[in-house]
Amino acid sequence: NSHSISDHTQGNWNGMIGDLYIEAKPSVHWGVVSIFPDFHHDSLTVKANVRNDEDRRQTVAFEFNIGTMATKGIKRTVNTGDTPLEFTIPLPKDIKQWDEFNPNLYSVSMSVTNKGTVDSKNITFGCRDLS
Repeated sequence: NSHSISDHTQGNWNGMIGDLYIEAKPSVHWGVVSIFPDFHHDSLTVKANVRNDEDRRQTVAFEFNIGTMATKGIKRTVNTGDTPLEFTIPLPKDIKQWDEFNPNLYSVSMSVTNKGTVDSKNITFGCRDLS
């Protein structure tokens, strides 16, 4: 009768618990992505690290969707290894601010396409003015 913490393990067990998996990614894929909504300028800044595991620079296509609003046709060149990129995309006009009484949340889905392969990422966010 042992678990991660019990009398039988004499303290904390430093093993791995939870879902563990290996995920195959395309040769050009998203790394760390941070988003910064700007409610007053109706825009969303996306700061992303894009990874290129190919042996040469690649020109890739990016797409961003917030609800029914799509921003397509953005092309950028990414170097081998990691390339930091920044995008500014428009927010839909009907976006509402987030607060503790009205926790309005939205989702941005983003994709990077290279040679017919697509890597996608979804991030949930809210807009809040902290001035």
